[in-house]
Amino acid sequence: MSSSLPEQIDHELILGAMRSYRSGVDHPFAASTKYDVLDDAGRRYPPKAIVGLAVQEATSQRLASRDFSGGAGSKCFRLLEEAGFAIVPKPTGAVWRLIAHHNDRDHAVELVRTKRRIAIGWGATGDLREMPKPVTAPEIRKRITEMLPKNRNATDGGQSLRRLLSGVQVGDRVVVKGHKAKVVVEVTGPYQWVQTHDLEGGYWHQRPVRVLPDDPEEVLRASGSAVDGESMRWTLLKIQEQKDVALCPLVLVENEATAGGHYDHWADITGERYQYPNQYRKKIQPGRRFIYYRGSRRTDGGRGTPEYFGQGVIGEVRLDQDVPSGESKSGRRWSCDVVDYQPFAEPVAFRIDGKHFEDIPKNRWGVAVREISEDAYSAIVQAAGGVEIAPAKPLVMPDLEEVVPTVAGGDEQLLAARKPKSGGGKAGGSGRRRSRFSVEVGRRGEEIVLAHLKKTLPAAEAATVRWTADEGDTPGWDIEFVRDGELIGVEVKASSTSVMATIEVTQNEWRAAEKNASRYWLALVVNATTASPSIQILSDPFALVSAGKMGAEPSGYRIWRTAEDEQRNA
Repeated sequence: MSSSLPEQIDHELILGAMRSYRSGVDHPFAASTKYDVLDDAGRRYPPKAIVGLAVQEATSQRLASRDFSGGAGSKCFRLLEEAGFAIVPKPTGAVWRLIAHHNDRDHAVELVRTKRRIAIGWGATGDLREMPKPVTAPEIRKRITEMLPKNRNATDGGQSLRRLLSGVQVGDRVVVKGHKAKVVVEVTGPYQWVQTHDLEGGYWHQRPVRVLPDDPEEVLRASGSAVDGESMRWTLLKIQEQKDVALCPLVLVENEATAGGHYDHWADITGERYQYPNQYRKKIQPGRRFIYYRGSRRTDGGRGTPEYFGQGVIGEVRLDQDVPSGESKSGRRWSCDVVDYQPFAEPVAFRIDGKHFEDIPKNRWGVAVREISEDAYSAIVQAAGGVEIAPAKPLVMPDLEEVVPTVAGGDEQLLAARKPKSGGGKAGGSGRRRSRFSVEVGRRGEEIVLAHLKKTLPAAEAATVRWTADEGDTPGWDIEFVRDGELIGVEVKASSTSVMATIEVTQNEWRAAEKNASRYWLALVVNATTASPSIQILSDPFALVSAGKMGAEPSGYRIWRTAEDEQRNA
C-alpha cells in the first residue's frame, strides 16, 4: 500500500508542505486520529497529509489517503522521521474552554502566558480542599451564595470551580479565550488556592500550566462545542472527552499449527477466548478492536496462504489461574474474552496483487499480537465484504468524589430471586455476551466498595484495607482488610443496572468462599455508573448456598472433538 511513496523526502520539502497545510491548501486527507508530526516550533500536523502534500509538490502527483498507509511502523512515518521530524502520539487528555471573565480579558490571557497559571474567581469561598467531602457543585454554589450573596452566577461558579478542582486532570488542554487573544495550555499540577492580586475579583482558585504552541482555533475546531451535560454559559466547560489513543486495532495470530508444535499449547477458542503470554499484557486491553490472522501451517501438515479470517473486540482480561504459583512474571499467561465476533464469509489473503495489507518487515510476521493502522484495518474488512466495528465510545461516569452510595437494608435485595432451571445442577449454555464496559463497571464497583469500607470501618480496620485486585493479586477476592487478627476477603460484583439477575463467580473465587466461610464477603453494587449506587454485603455466600438461601449452578460445558475420534476416522 506504500508503493506510491518515494524512498526519501527532503526536509525542506516537508517544511513547505507544512506551510501549505497552515495556509489552508486543498487536500484529500482527514485529520489524524493517533499521531501528529511536529515542526520546529512544536506545531502539530497530520502525518499522512504532510507526506501527501510533499509528494504532490515534488512530483505533481496527487495522492489520496487510500494510496499509502500511515501509523506506527509505516513507510509514511519512516520518511518523516528520516527527514528529521518527530512523530508523537496525539494528546490523550480532555479539552476544556476557559473564558477570561475580567475587565481586560486579553490582559488576563497574557497573564496566563507569563504566570503559567489558569485562574477562576469567586475567591471568597476559600480553599475548596478544606470543604467537607465530597466537594460537589451544589455545595460550592451554596458556599458562594453564603459568602457572596449579591453574586448572580453562583450556579456557574459551582460547576466551574468543581471542574477546576477535580474535573480537570493533569495533561488536559485548556483553551483560554479573551476578547481577541487566545492561548492553549496544558495542565501540569493539582488545584491550588493562591491569594494573588494580579487580577481584581479574587481569582485565587488556580491550576499550574505550561503554554503550548498549538493553534487555539485549530484545537477549538477539532474539539467541537460542549460535550453532553455541559453548558456553554459556564466559565469552564469541557469541549472534548479524554481520548484513549492506545485503542488502535490489533492483529491476533491464531495459527492452526506452529513449527515443531512448540506453540500449539495455547488454549484459544475462536470467537470466545484468546490466550497469550505476559509480554503482550499492555497491548491487549478491553475495547480494542482486532482482526484474526493465521499463518501458512495447517493441522494436516500442509501449507496454505496466510490469511485474515475474522474480527472482534477484546473483552474482559484475566490472569490464568493454572500457571504455577512460583512462575516468574515472564512466564505468566493471560486470557481475554472475545466480544462482537464476526467471522469473515471468506478469508482475506495477507497479500493481494503483490501488496501486503500490513506494511511490516518480514521478521514481524511471527509476532503474535501486533498493532495495525486504521487504514490497514479498514482495507482488510472491506476486502472481506464486512462492516467495520465502530470504536467503543467512552463510558461516562461521575467523578468518584461525587458518588454517594447507600447501603441496602431491611427487605431490600440487590440480587433478584429466580427459580432454578429444570434439570437442577446440570450445566447450561447461556451464551451470555459480555459488555464491552464490564471491566470499567467492575473497577468502578471496586472503587465504590473500597471508599465505603475506608469510611465506615473502625479506624484500626480501615488502616488495613488493601485493594488486591488493583495490585494484580488474585487470591479469590478484590479487597481485603484485617478484623480481630483475621483476614477478611471482599469480592465485588458490580452492575450498571438497578438489580442483578445473577452474578458470575469463578472457580478460584468459589474455592476461596468455601475455605474462608464467614471471612469471605460478597459486595454487590448496583447502579454502579451513577452518583447514587447501592451496596449490599453478603457474608459467607457458600453457607447461604448450602442453606438454600442462594442458588448456584455451573454456567456451561466446553465441548470439543477428541484426537482419538480423528484417528478412528482417518
